[in-house]
Amino acid sequence: MKNKLILITLATTLFAAAAVAAPAKIQVTLSISPDKTLPGLSVPLLLQVRNGAGALHLGPSVRVRATSPDGQTFFADWGEGVDSGELELGVTDDDDNTFTLPANATVDLAVPALDLSRPSWALDRRILALPGEWTLQVFLYNDDLSDPVAVSNTAKLTIDTPTGTDVAVWQAVQRHEFWGIAAKVLAERPESEYFPYLATVIARRSIPEKIAIIAHAIELHPNSPAVASLRYALASYYGSEADRVFFEERDFDKAVSLADKGRAELTGMKNGKDTWAKLKGNSRLGDFPSRDYFLDLQRLQREKGNQKS
Repeated sequence: MKNKLILITLATTLFAAAAVAAPAKIQVTLSISPDKTLPGLSVPLLLQVRNGAGALHLGPSVRVRATSPDGQTFFADWGEGVDSGELELGVTDDDDNTFTLPANATVDLAVPALDLSRPSWALDRRILALPGEWTLQVFLYNDDLSDPVAVSNTAKLTIDTPTGTDVAVWQAVQRHEFWGIAAKVLAERPESEYFPYLATVIARRSIPEKIAIIAHAIELHPNSPAVASLRYALASYYGSEADRVFFEERDFDKAVSLADKGRAELTGMKNGKDTWAKLKGNSRLGDFPSRDYFLDLQRLQREKGNQKS
């Protein structure tokens, strides 16, 4: 009887231990901030991913399932019939764009608010056409888009109906006529909420002009959800202009100055509060032009010149 009691006690203990050790379900908590916007203007979809007992491998693909005010449910089209977008994971390895979340670890990720030069779930024609209260849900994947590794809770997003001159902008965005309406908004209504999202598609020939327009949009709309995307665009333009100045104008100091401005934007992103900006800024800083980069180019040019002579 005593041995039987011991066996029962041992079995109960092992069962309890197994229950504690059992893999917990992966939890993805979605929050939307701000939770109001205009048609076509994406907002950050903030994701807190809490892993269970096994390592979780995440790829860069993400899908957004939307439920309309009238009850239609579908995966949002990010453009040209593609129903998935890119999730920034902060990975710096060009040969491997997957991210491994250790067991029982938590990470903050985000589907960013993007300017209108880039694909976005908010540009789905069905979402564009119907203001009202929408429900969104985010699906995360490894490699196979037919089999999500994690699915978030649902969250509400209110899409307001544009008024006044924004109605014409909304109609142009629905037709994907970004280039035509962008210049008009810059000239006539830069205070519009659409302006920061359109700032990167305004046709200008020179990079300094593009930089000035984007900086103006940030100045007028410092709290726009698109600011993080605009700052990344600024950094990219500074980097491109630095390369052009170095190779075409052969001005080392000016090139370094421009690169430093780009790096300052990325550093600000890295040290800021926006989840996507922190990941994107940190991952881009590693290979962004710098003084050392241009010094190496100078050395290579001198070596090449010496070989010719």
